[in-house]
Amino acid sequence: LKNLAQSSYAHANKIGFSKEQEILLFYTTKDRELIYNLKTNEEIVKLPLDSKVAFSTEDKYIACIEQRKFKSIINIYSIIEDKIIDEYVLEHKMHDWVHHVGFKAKDSYLVLRMDEDIYVMELESN
Repeated sequence: LKNLAQSSYAHANKIGFSKEQEILLFYTTKDRELIYNLKTNEEIVKLPLDSKVAFSTEDKYIACIEQRKFKSIINIYSIIEDKIIDEYVLEHKMHDWVHHVGFKAKDSYLVLRMDEDIYVMELESN
């Protein structure tokens, strides 16, 4: 948080938790966005500006969405395995961005809402 306070521009976006219940902070600086572990002082994931992030309800995953001109790239980061475990690419019209993202049913599904479409992606088999 000291680094955030010292920055000329920084904005905290969301807070999540690691498998050891360490606080993970998703924040924006003037030139990038990142997810940072406050206890270990480590950057978990670096992202370009205008990214979307969702922390799972069961502290298993982080969904990182990079918005590009004609596609959105969704990376699923496993908090337990400490790595990206899956990637999806959604092609769309120029301004058809992902507006909302979240995990449902005890992290079994990732739900994305774009302008006119809703996507449900299965993450775990029941």
